[in-house]
Amino acid sequence: MDKLDKISPAKLDQILSQWSLPPIPPGLKAITERHQGKKLNWKDLGNWVRKELAQTQDTGKRAKIELAALNWLFGFIRGNVKRGRVFQLDQVLTERRADCLGYVKIFQLLGKRFGLDIGIVEVVIDNAGRYVPHPLNICLLYTSPSPRDRTR
Repeated sequence: MDKLDKISPAKLDQILSQWSLPPIPPGLKAITERHQGKKLNWKDLGNWVRKELAQTQDTGKRAKIELAALNWLFGFIRGNVKRGRVFQLDQVLTERRADCLGYVKIFQLLGKRFGLDIGIVEVVIDNAGRYVPHPLNICLLYTSPSPRDRTR
């Protein structure tokens, strides 16, 4: 896999500023309402969500924010990136096409910018027991305030 951090923040901002934004879900409305008057963009939303997650101790509230951010990111990516045979992250961003691997890479990159604990895994056996390697994102959701007892 290519390095997810090889794309400069400036290039990422430039590309993603041209993408259309999906509606803000209820779980993120309170965060965006604190910043009324400022034009909403993906970068600011990511910064606001990341800060909110860092400051939130209530596990239920934190999990709702994480899920809302995941749903918003899913809509953001699927609304701007169409299916295609592209998996290199820089090409996915510029061509706005992706295969499964391209989708998981961009989802991981943006999820981390939103403060989510997200990664990429490969599932090799499908539900029917067949060998079918396939990349997926996995996101660990916060459910316990103690780091050693966290079972997210």
